[in-house]
Amino acid sequence: MMISGDTEGSFTASTTDDSKLLASAAAADTECGECDSENSASVRKQKIKDEMLGRVAHSPAYFKSQQRGDPELTLDEKYGIALDLLTKSPSLFLERFGKFLQVQDLGFFDELRSDYAVNFYVSDLEKNLGAKVMKTTVKNRRYNAMKELLEAGTYFSDEEMKSRDPLLYEQMVGQHLSEDEIQTQASQCDGSLSGLLMQHIEALHNTELYKVQVDKEVCIYYMIVLVVRFEHLDLGLSCE
Repeated sequence: MMISGDTEGSFTASTTDDSKLLASAAAADTECGECDSENSASVRKQKIKDEMLGRVAHSPAYFKSQQRGDPELTLDEKYGIALDLLTKSPSLFLERFGKFLQVQDLGFFDELRSDYAVNFYVSDLEKNLGAKVMKTTVKNRRYNAMKELLEAGTYFSDEEMKSRDPLLYEQMVGQHLSEDEIQTQASQCDGSLSGLLMQHIEALHNTELYKVQVDKEVCIYYMIVLVVRFEHLDLGLSCE
C-alpha cells in the first residue's frame, strides 16, 4: 500500500500531537498527585491541630488572668486563646500548654523546629512523653500478666504465695490454719517420684527463705531499738 507525502506528513504531525497530549496528561496527573499529597498532609496537620487545641481547652491549664467574680471561660474561649497563642508564638504555646500535650501532637511542630525555642520544648516533651508512654506500657503489661495469672487461678494459691514470701504467708495465713488444713496442703502431690522431689525442693526453698526473712526482720527490729536509744550517735547499722 502506498502512502502519499501529504498523508505521511499529516500522520507524523498527528503522532507528534498525540505524544504532546500524552505528555501533558502525564504531567497533569503528576501535578494532581502532588496536590493530593499536599492536601492530605494539610488535612492531617489540621486534624492534629484541632485535636491538640481541643485537648488543651478541656485541660485545667492557665489561659488568662481573671478577677474574682468573673464568669468562667467557656471551652470556645479557651480554644480561641490557645489558638491565638499557637499562631503568634508556638514556643510560648509549648511552654504554657506543653504538659497537656500527647506524643501525636508533636508532629504539628515538625516544620517549626528550625526555631531554637520550639525545638527545645519539643525535644524535652519527646523525652518526657516517651518515658511516660514506656511507663504506661510496662504497667499495662504487668496488669495483663496479673490478669492472666488470676484467670489461671494459681497466682493466689497457697503454694504460690508461700513461694513468693513465706514469712508474710505464715504471718497472714499459715498461723491461722488448722491441723487438717496443714495436712491437706502437705498431701497435695501426684504421688510420683518427680512430684515428691519437687515438693521437697520447694519446701527446702521456702524454709531457707523463711529463715532469711525472719533474721532480717529481727535485725531491723533491734536496729530500730538501737537508733531510738542512741539517736545522737551514727552507728552505721545495716541488715543487708
